Amino acid sequence: MTQDKLVSLIRDYKPNKARLAVRKGELDRLTHRITQEIGKAAENQSMTGISMDGMPHGNIITRRVEEIAINAMDGKLPDNVRRWIGECKAAQKEVDNLQHLVDTVDNAMSALNRRETTIITQHIVEDRSWAELSTQTVKLFGKSVSTQTMKRWQNEALCKMLQVVGVSA
Repeated sequence: MTQDKLVSLIRDYKPNKARLAVRKGELDRLTHRITQEIGKAAENQSMTGISMDGMPHGNIITRRVEEIAINAMDGKLPDNVRRWIGECKAAQKEVDNLQHLVDTVDNAMSALNRRETTIITQHIVEDRSWAELSTQTVKLFGKSVSTQTMKRWQNEALCKMLQVVGVSA
């Protein structure tokens, strides 16, 4: 990963985190609908034995449960359920990808000290200009700090973050 790509990933952190929350909610609702429809279809087919195994899996249908349902019903799932299962797989893939992006930034940020975290958060995540930050340095850092120093701190922080994600600057 390059420093520019890391900066882009950090800039996208808040939107990615918000999108992740939305997609997780959509995925939960979709899997609930699938579970209900599979149950209805199983009742209509006079089938039994399609149930969760009692272990705490949350609301997401595991691949194994999906396989059992499809195999047990011998391909007699309603078209809408088949479509929802496809949508569920795509949504799960997107959730996994977004979670990875958010986790990458979280892990990289955890390596930073308070000063570095503040600079990265204020300048990159919150998109504050260097001029804005320089007027707030006494409040942020307890002393007046030049723009050049803050840029150096940001570069050092980005180098640390790149090391955490597995790439040297």
